[in-house]
Parts: sequence; structure tokens; C-alpha cells
Amino acid sequence: MDDIDKRIILELDTDCRMTYQTMANKLGLSSTAVRKRITKLIESGIIHHFMAALSLEMIDSDLILAIVQTDGSEYQDEFVDEIARNSSVVQVSHVACGKGGLYIVFGATSGVQALSDFGQFLRTLKSVTSVEIHVLVYSRGQKIVLTNLQLKVLKYLVDNPRMSIADLAESTGLTARRVRRIIDELQEGNGIEFAIFWNLGKGGLTEVLLRIEWDENISNSDSIIEWLKNEYPLEFWTPFVSATSPTIFARFIIDDLENIESIAKVVRKSPSVKSVSVLVFFSNNLFEWPGVKELRLRFENDE
Repeated sequence: MDDIDKRIILELDTDCRMTYQTMANKLGLSSTAVRKRITKLIESGIIHHFMAALSLEMIDSDLILAIVQTDGSEYQDEFVDEIARNSSVVQVSHVACGKGGLYIVFGATSGVQALSDFGQFLRTLKSVTSVEIHVLVYSRGQKIVLTNLQLKVLKYLVDNPRMSIADLAESTGLTARRVRRIIDELQEGNGIEFAIFWNLGKGGLTEVLLRIEWDENISNSDSIIEWLKNEYPLEFWTPFVSATSPTIFARFIIDDLENIESIAKVVRKSPSVKSVSVLVFFSNNLFEWPGVKELRLRFENDE
């Protein structure tokens, strides 16, 4: 995977309905070349699936990251399945750990009580010794009122987010012009996410989170993120900024573990950085995004 693949993935995560030609114009490639690259990313598993979902604002939720430490007595697959029983969970990743087991859990919860319940759920799992939870600063989208026609189109997009205008028109009985206008309204309203679920650990790559704690008297998260983007344009992917402490979980994708050690050494030397720890992912388990579940429930309630 090269820089062009990275740009394709990030573009699709912003708008998974983006046409091959539009992306080709952005990247300076032919639409055929873009199509081939996307097909390869799908076949390798790096692009796990496309997604049409209600935004976090639409479901009154926050994105959270939990670090779960165990005593090592659990069976990994069974333990992941047990965590996934909680409907808030969207990803569970097994992380390299010197003693016991370590897991990164991403989820979406609604309100303080739900966050407390989620923490209690994790802490009471057998073999768990500690749980650390961070509410993340993350794009929440907008809250909009969905019309019947918008829901009619979304009913097909939730299963096939890249469905063509022509196929949507045929399936819904609407004109292609009307369908196009409805999708434009949904994208402009920012209440629906047209994104992708990715699994960047596929294709011979290693996904790593650098946990960076910084001195708020010296710098801020925006400055650190901008520096990481400029310093490591290919390796650095996305930041997860804690809303509850001066901590950034910076996602890196590398092809050699020696590279992340070199990166960590450089980051540690920054005057604003207090500490850096490396979390290497062994595996990623992905589950349905809550915004997709809620959208499907709306269809069921309308029937």
C-alpha cells in the first residue's frame, strides 16, 4: 500500500459514494486506475466494508476508546465475543503485551449513564484486571429530520452504500434526478455518514497506536497532530484525541516494527511530549456501527 492507496482510503472515509472519476480527478489518475486500486484494497481486506449510517449526533452518542487489561487467563476469541455482546462495541483489537492480555475497544455510548454502564460491563468481565476509558474528540455530524423519501433511498443504501443512481431510481421508483437530489441533501445535511470500515492490519501491514501524553502548558493537540502529519505523511493515519486528558492515540501503519521504534524515539524528544508508549495491534475484530443499527431500526419502525 502506497501514498495513493492511503489517499483513496481517506477520501472514501469522507465520502464512500465518491465516483471513480471524481477521485481520479483529485489524484491525477485515470478512473480505471482508481477502480483497480479500490478493488485490490477490498480484496485484500484493507477496505472491510462501505457504510451508510446515522451520525453520532443523530444517535446522541460519543466515540470512546477503552484499554482493557487482563490477567491472561482468557481465551482470546471467546473474550472478544463476550465484549462484542455489548451493542456499543464497534471494534476490539488484541494488542501486544508483556504480561497478561491487552485489548483496545472502540465503541459509541449515549450519555453519562451509558458510559458508566459500559465501564462497569468491561470491568466485571472474567479475567479483567483494569479498564481505562477515554471519551474521544471526534466529528459528530449534525442532527437532521429525515423525510420519508430520504428514508426510502437510505433503505437501499444501508445495505449497498455505493449503489448507483440508476439502480436506486429503479429500486425506489423515483426519477434519477430526484434520487440524486435526495443524496445531495443527505450529504449536505451531515446527518448521515457515507464512510468505510477499514482493517489496516491487512495486506502485510501492522497497525500501531502511539499513546502520546503532552504538556498542556507547552503545546496543544492540534499542533502535535499537524507536526505528525508533516513528519510522517504516509505512516501517520488518524488521531484519536482524548476529551478527558492531554492524550492522543495516534494511529500509524507500518511494514516494519523497527520503523515505529524510530518514530517513537523522535516523538519522545519533542519538548511538549511527556511520555510515549507503543501499542502494536495483533488483530482487529470489527462489528456493526451503532449508527447503522439505529438506521435499520428506523426502517423497522416505519413498516
